[in-house]
Amino acid sequence: MKTKKKSANALMKEYGMPNYKSGRAVLRYKNPLEKGIAWFWFACYIRQRDVLKWGTCISCNKRTTFEDGNAGHFIAASNCGLDLLMDEKNVNLECQGCNGFDQNHLWGYEKNLDARYGAGTASELKRRYASGKIVKINNWGELAWHWKAEYEKLSTG
Repeated sequence: MKTKKKSANALMKEYGMPNYKSGRAVLRYKNPLEKGIAWFWFACYIRQRDVLKWGTCISCNKRTTFEDGNAGHFIAASNCGLDLLMDEKNVNLECQGCNGFDQNHLWGYEKNLDARYGAGTASELKRRYASGKIVKINNWGELAWHWKAEYEKLSTG
């Protein structure tokens, strides 16, 4: 017997997304839906982590809040591959200006990566990107639950 596929809203509600009634439109990644849900919780985790620890955009050091910040990639999400897509050092809190509009934001991003995580961090991320390592995610749903739990630990901490 065939099981009925859950709607986007039902699946998002199941994973505890606060804006589940908006459906897949609020997800950065839509296929599979679980990838988009995993990214949602990962981005919440990154923004909360960095607001609590530093409170500033990694690129320009401007004070940034959870609500106004973005989870911005050092190696761009569009071609970083799954190895770096949800990597905790490759993704950091950025103000909307740096993440969306500043073509030069990577200068500050690179310098501050090394300041936050140790000398050579930016070079290591670049090396990993250049290696072309292929990563397969077998269960986006498990990843979504993981990042939701990590975010909730920070939020209730």
